[in-house]
Amino acid sequence: DWNPAVQGFLVLKRIPSTVRVLRVENLLYSTVDENLIEQFVPSLKVLVVEGSYDVQSLSIPSTSRLESVLIRNTLISKMYFEENDELKTLLIVNSHLSEIPPSLKNLTSLNILTIRGSNISVVDLSLVSRMKMLIDLVIDESKISSFAPHSQAITQSVLKHIKLRHNLLKSINFDELKPFGMLQTFDITHNSVSTSTGSVSNSLLQRLNWGNNDLAYFFFCGWTELSNVSYLAVPNNQLLHVPNCLATFPNIISLDFSFNRIRSVEMLTFVGLNRLRVVNLEDGTFLSEASRSLRGIIVDKSSAVKSLFVSKNSTIQIIKIIESQLNKLHFERNYALQQVLIAKCNLKEIPTSVHNLINLESFTIAEAFIMTVDLNYFIGLACLNTLQVEMNSVNSVIGLMLQTNSTDLTTLKLWHNQLTTFQFDLVKPFQKLHTLDIAHNVIRSVVGNLTNQSLRYFAIQHNLVSKLDFCSWNEIASLEWLSIGHNRL
Repeated sequence: DWNPAVQGFLVLKRIPSTVRVLRVENLLYSTVDENLIEQFVPSLKVLVVEGSYDVQSLSIPSTSRLESVLIRNTLISKMYFEENDELKTLLIVNSHLSEIPPSLKNLTSLNILTIRGSNISVVDLSLVSRMKMLIDLVIDESKISSFAPHSQAITQSVLKHIKLRHNLLKSINFDELKPFGMLQTFDITHNSVSTSTGSVSNSLLQRLNWGNNDLAYFFFCGWTELSNVSYLAVPNNQLLHVPNCLATFPNIISLDFSFNRIRSVEMLTFVGLNRLRVVNLEDGTFLSEASRSLRGIIVDKSSAVKSLFVSKNSTIQIIKIIESQLNKLHFERNYALQQVLIAKCNLKEIPTSVHNLINLESFTIAEAFIMTVDLNYFIGLACLNTLQVEMNSVNSVIGLMLQTNSTDLTTLKLWHNQLTTFQFDLVKPFQKLHTLDIAHNVIRSVVGNLTNQSLRYFAIQHNLVSKLDFCSWNEIASLEWLSIGHNRL
C-alpha cells in the first residue's frame, strides 16, 4: 500500500544496490512512468506491479534500464514507450488496454510481448513486423476480431511464435503471415474461426494449432510444401472429413482431429507421411510406435465414426476402434494390416472383405451385434493366430468348406454370445489351436470330439451343458486348463 504522491520515493532509496527484482503490490499511483522508474537503483532489471487498481497508464522512458516489466491486475488503458534498447520482456495481464500502442516500435530490443486479458480488438501486424528483435507475440483472452491491413512483403522480422488464443476471430487470412519468414508457431485456439483464405507459406513453420474453432471444411491442397511442420492440431471444430492433401506436411509427426464430426477415415489420407506417429480423433489416439511410418490407429469414444475403409495402399498395421457408431467395414486387398480390434459398436456382420487382409494376425470384434461367424472368411490367412468374437449375439458358427489347415490359428474365443450348440469338428482344421473359449453362452449340447493336439486351454463354463463325455476323445497331452463349471452336468 504505497502512495508515492503522499509518501514520496524515499523508500526506493533504501533498496540495496544489488537488488535486481522489485515487486510492488497495491501501488496507489495512477501511472508507472519516469518519475517512478528514474528512482530505481541501476542494478534493478525487473519490475513487477500486481493488484494495483489505481494504476491506469504505463510509460517507459529512454533512460530506463529495466529489462523486464510485468504488470498484472491493474486498470491500465494507455501505454507509451520512448526509444529504449534495454527492455526485452513486456507482460501485461488483466488490463483495460484497447490497442497495441504505435510507440511499441520504439522498444528496439523487445523479444517477448504478452498481453493477456484486455480489450484489444485489432492486431496491427504491420507494427509487429517492424520490430526486428521480437520473437514471441502472445495476445490471448482478449477481444481480437481482425488484423489491421498491412503489406504482405517479407520483412526482417525474427518473430517465431504468434499466439492469439481465446479471442473473437471469425475468419483468418493465412496470407497475413507472409511477412514473418522465421515463424515457427501459429496458435489461434479458442476463437470462432469458421472460414479461412490464403495459404501458409512460412517455410520454417513447425507447429500449427487451430483447435476449438468452428471450421467445418478445410484442405491443404495448393499450399507450398511445409517440410518443417511436425505438429498440426485442429481439434474441437466441425470438420466432417480429415483435410485433404496432408502430404503438404511430409515430415509431420502428430495430427490432432479430435472432437470433430468426422464420419469416415480413409487410410489413403496418410500415405506418404513417413514420420507420422500420432493421430488423435474424437478423444482417441491413432498411435504408432514406428519411426518410419504410421503403424497403428486407436479411435476411442468416437460417436461420429460410422464406417472404416482400408485401401490397398494403406501402411496401417494396427487398427483399434473402441466405442463408436461404426456399422460398416471394408478392406481392399492389403498386405500391411496385421491387427484389428473393434469394440462397442453397431456392427452386425463380419465383412467378407476380411479375407483381403493377407497378413492379418489378430481379428477381434467385441460388444457389437454379430450373429454369425463364418470361418470361411478367414481361409487363406496363413498368418492369422487370434480370432475373437466376444460379447456379441453369435448364435451360429459356419465351418470351413475346405477341411485343411489354412491358418496358424492358435486362439479362438467366442465367449459371451448366444450359441446353443457347438460342433467340435468346426475347429478340427486348426491343428495349432491352443486356446478355445466358448464360455458364457447358452450351449445345451456339444457334438463330436476335440482332436487338436496343441490345445492347452479349453473353457466351456457358464453354459447349459448337461452331458460332456471325454471317453471317446483321443488323448490331448498338451491340455493344461479345463474349465467346465457352472453347467448342468
